Amino acid sequence: MCSFSFAYYSIAGITENNIDKQQAGGGAPALEVETCITSECHLELMKEKYVHPNIKEDKCLICHEPAKKCTQYKSGRKHKFSLKGKDAELCLPCHNIGTKEYVHEPIQKGICLECHYPHQSPYPYLIKNIPVALMCLKCHVKGIFKGTTIHGPVALGHCNICHEPHESYYEALTRGEPVEECYKCHEKEKMEFDKEFVHKPVREDCNNCHDPHASPEVERLKLPPPDCCYDCHKKQQKFIESAKVKHAAVTDDKMCLNCHNPHASNLPKQLKEAPIDLCLVCHNKEMETPYGNILNMAQFLDDNSYVHGPILKGDCSACHNPHGSDYWRIVKKYFPQEFYAPFSLGMYELCFGCHDKTTALTEETTSVTGFRNGEQNLHFMHVNKDYKGRTCKACHNIHGSNNPLHIADDFPFGTMLLPINYEPLENGGRCSPGCHETKEYNRINPVENKSELFEMYGGEKEEKKGRRRRRRR
Repeated sequence: MCSFSFAYYSIAGITENNIDKQQAGGGAPALEVETCITSECHLELMKEKYVHPNIKEDKCLICHEPAKKCTQYKSGRKHKFSLKGKDAELCLPCHNIGTKEYVHEPIQKGICLECHYPHQSPYPYLIKNIPVALMCLKCHVKGIFKGTTIHGPVALGHCNICHEPHESYYEALTRGEPVEECYKCHEKEKMEFDKEFVHKPVREDCNNCHDPHASPEVERLKLPPPDCCYDCHKKQQKFIESAKVKHAAVTDDKMCLNCHNPHASNLPKQLKEAPIDLCLVCHNKEMETPYGNILNMAQFLDDNSYVHGPILKGDCSACHNPHGSDYWRIVKKYFPQEFYAPFSLGMYELCFGCHDKTTALTEETTSVTGFRNGEQNLHFMHVNKDYKGRTCKACHNIHGSNNPLHIADDFPFGTMLLPINYEPLENGGRCSPGCHETKEYNRINPVENKSELFEMYGGEKEEKKGRRRRRRR
């Protein structure tokens, strides 16, 4: 057996200095050194910025062995060496990797030299390229990095900011749990996720909605809104798409994101604002819609002292479905648009969701309603008719007014706006609308409302004749 003797000096003291002395003096070197790195052999192995430690320390025989026994390191003499093993067989005894749950495929296959140079490199860790994406793209499909919105690390080619190159405890070789990995950069969003109501995909994995590499969509969404939302919210998708009356907030611009924060909120349903404030973000101006013009609701509420109970509570959704409806003005249940309508409970399904339906079913009462003349229920008298029953909008402004009980100042009748001229009294009230003469009611002392015009011009007599003529027909 031949033995190999090495003198381990610093490279600066061993190689170039000794070679320079040989070339300058033309004689024997000051110190005979047995090494691979000479001017005649492998001096180029010391030229890059990053050199494998074994090369620096002349420990070539850790990976190499002489092809022929007794080969000596003599200047000018040929000698051959072979590797002691293949790739990973040489790397893993020193580099303890490949033991975690998820191992990079090149490591599994033992082909470390796909990414690393064995001796030296201009880049740290002896890698072959910088940015590292140039190596990653040799195997990983380039298409995943294409898109109008590209993740910052991807755009810079720094895949290793998020991924471990060799092995990891996490799928896709991420350096940490997916959500925590995102938080390393997205500190603002992490603070936001401390709110009371957090979107379920946010708690689980940001990649449920976002592509971590690139996407043609804003914010690197995997799908455009609302499809990204519909991927989970199938029931809402079916409802919204089938609704006869569409809410523009759901179909225009950012769609679902107009009203909801996709990450977290201190309000239920991850609303961006309190419900009524959210509605008034858009309803602060007059609007033209396929279903009719909508007034400036913000201005209207500022101008009126008495508003409907749900509005006082800040809950527009008590009457309206914000996602859409089969009914006019996206109300949740049926409400008549007409001034006149034959009475049925179904006609006032929306109102009777809160208000006592016996208000329109009881002809005489002392308690069901305050709108009565003695015991005569004036709600019943106006509304409960087979023909030409007055609907709620004949007297009330649904959202509010400057009169108690939301009594409107006027009402739409055909193409006209007719005044109501309502006046509250101590035990009742009085109105002089455009549809009949002044009428008064009193809950304690019933009022007998006579027609001054009929009495003055014989109207009562003429009316009776008219009734007789109708009977003859």
